[in-house]
Amino acid sequence: MSNPTRIRLLVLAVLSALLSTLALPNELATYGNPVLGFVCLVPLFAALRESRSNRFSAILGAVFGGVSHSTASYWLAYFHDYAFWTLGTTTLAYMLVYAIVGWYLGFFLRLGHERGSLGGAYRPVAVAAAWTAWEFLKSYGFLGYPWGLIAYAESPVLPLIQIVDRFGVYGVTFLLALANAAVFETLPFLGRWRFRAREETPNRPTTLAPRFRAFPEARVLPASALGAIWGFFAILAAASLCYGFSVLAKPEKEAKSVRAVLVQQDRDSWTVDSPGEAITAMRISQDLARRGIAKLASPPDLVIWSETTLLRPYTNRDGAPDSYFSVNPPGDSLRSFLRETGASLITGAPEILNYETWDATNSVILVSPEGRLLDSYAKIHLVPFAEVIPLWEYGWFRDFMSKAVGLGGGWIPGTRYTVFKAPLRAGGEFSFGAPICFEDAFPDVCRRFVLEGADALVNLTNDSWSQTVSAETQHFVSARFRAIENRTTLVRSTNAGLTCVVDPEGRILGSLPFFTPDSLPVSIPVYGRKGFTAYTILGDWLPFAFILILIGDMIRLRFTSSKPRRRAA
Repeated sequence: MSNPTRIRLLVLAVLSALLSTLALPNELATYGNPVLGFVCLVPLFAALRESRSNRFSAILGAVFGGVSHSTASYWLAYFHDYAFWTLGTTTLAYMLVYAIVGWYLGFFLRLGHERGSLGGAYRPVAVAAAWTAWEFLKSYGFLGYPWGLIAYAESPVLPLIQIVDRFGVYGVTFLLALANAAVFETLPFLGRWRFRAREETPNRPTTLAPRFRAFPEARVLPASALGAIWGFFAILAAASLCYGFSVLAKPEKEAKSVRAVLVQQDRDSWTVDSPGEAITAMRISQDLARRGIAKLASPPDLVIWSETTLLRPYTNRDGAPDSYFSVNPPGDSLRSFLRETGASLITGAPEILNYETWDATNSVILVSPEGRLLDSYAKIHLVPFAEVIPLWEYGWFRDFMSKAVGLGGGWIPGTRYTVFKAPLRAGGEFSFGAPICFEDAFPDVCRRFVLEGADALVNLTNDSWSQTVSAETQHFVSARFRAIENRTTLVRSTNAGLTCVVDPEGRILGSLPFFTPDSLPVSIPVYGRKGFTAYTILGDWLPFAFILILIGDMIRLRFTSSKPRRRAA
């Protein structure tokens, strides 16, 4: 390829990355642009098709991955002193893994019918399956990062995303990826981009008019096959919308409600570095809670604060409530506040596992109005290289990280999916799971809480360090899918946004403005569980199925291409 051609293909990859960023929640459009979700990958597919080598396809993938990640998640640079790790190294890592994605898709998009692969007539479906499998793989496991999925562009379109209770969020990803692939395959048929009317034969492939340069000597789908693909997409989209409208027309009936006050203090607890500031944070949270309680017609069952609002353990070495909270804040202690409200408190706080080594967990605790610690949950899926650092148990590695990066340690991961049971004034109890911060972006974590018996999810988050509305919204959009997947209520109490209550269909029942200190009095609906959703039972079965199919196709292609071909007599 000539240098001008390479530059043009690189521009297409960058364009696709920017369209992907604009499809997601961003600073220009709070909830993104759902329309762009259906076309944002088309320029990338065009560049990969025209690329003549697997090496350059890998370069195109790396450029797309680096630009899309760094522009959509640019707010990672505000992650205190860890910007090199959170944005710098993740961008480099994404360039590497997207290079592999670009290599595979480029190879796949250039395959023809004679190779015995999923390419050819089924190519758009296979490309969509491959993209879905990739988005799942990048979001799974210890290093998983479930941000930037194209499915999140459709968060405002509630009828379309109701299918996630059957297929998970990756069902929406597949639908959008299929649309992108179908649009890409349609381009040669549009307007001046018509290919020369000549049927393809094994020795004479269809060629295209030079005016459409993204398809030089590439095999174009026959019109009949392309029509079938569009028909398949239309059936899937129509079925998804019909299912979504039917679900929204018959919302769940709540079995009971829980009166609560959500507190958004708008203070980054990570920057609190003195006892006086920690006491001030508690005082602000108590004052905001009182403001919300005053707006309720009757006393609340719960007061819910955000992640790490308490900066020291609630209990001492003996497991009894620390006397510190009996005198602080001075003149308005936390213990006296609890007795005054008569409500249980849900808040973030550290827990010390070993006072000799100061091993601690990032936890959510439930405290009774009398000040007793009722239960706790320690965050299981910690933020890699920020909350937990692999190899930290080795002294040489701790010294290196301390001197080179300034990292001083991390949390110990939890081991138990706690289902809290908060007593209610009207009798009975409120059963809920409490995924902490970015845990509510991981489908498998939230699904486990529901399987353990949680009737709702209560997420405590500290995202104020991001300093951007787009970061707060991207987090919320991801969490919203968890409510629909499991058909359960989602409560988010954050220190900067989005503090809200979401019903099992994804509707926002109440919320607070971003980056505003305030409190939200709410009635949390609790629904009688008739059974688990298909997604709650089966999990992410769809991308797993795609992965197995694609691996099987690669194996078949390998053995098919290795067989010697018979020469014509």
